[in-house]
Amino acid sequence: MSDWKKLSSRIVYENAWMKVREDQVIQPGGKSGIYGVVLRKLGVGILAVNEKGQIFVQRDYKYPIGKFLLNIPAGGVEWGDEVLNSAKRELKEEGGLTAQKWTKLGSFYTSPGFTDEFATLYLAEKITEGAMEHEETETLVDHQWMEPKELYRMLDAGELEDPYILVALALARQYLNI
Repeated sequence: MSDWKKLSSRIVYENAWMKVREDQVIQPGGKSGIYGVVLRKLGVGILAVNEKGQIFVQRDYKYPIGKFLLNIPAGGVEWGDEVLNSAKRELKEEGGLTAQKWTKLGSFYTSPGFTDEFATLYLAEKITEGAMEHEETETLVDHQWMEPKELYRMLDAGELEDPYILVALALARQYLNI
């Protein structure tokens, strides 16, 4: 049980992708203060594996940190949509891919110290390639199929920094015969 006490809450900022809530709180030690929470839609990420056993990855620019990261197709779950339907949409938008076989890998909180964002990860197999359908806000610069052994080498060497690809690779190891 938490010893935190919330006295009040108010939305201080809102856009199409998030809300920022400011809570007046009393912390476990009795000190009063404020706590900012970023409220987000559910998230979804897809580890797509082709018939050669290769994994689809992309590199895009992450504005808040000012750098490009290697990651997997991922995005938000539309309000009222099923998580798997959103996964299928994101895979098509970001990779131009469709999959016949879907396996839920697991779920995780992306950064629970300041956001409620909760993401579900899927393994997508039996892939068919087609045309990408990017949203205007996406900044993908390249995509490719990579060998799992190279991605796991990068994972073990600490070269991957995106949480979706990190968690997806950790959860998928049992399925990929690595």
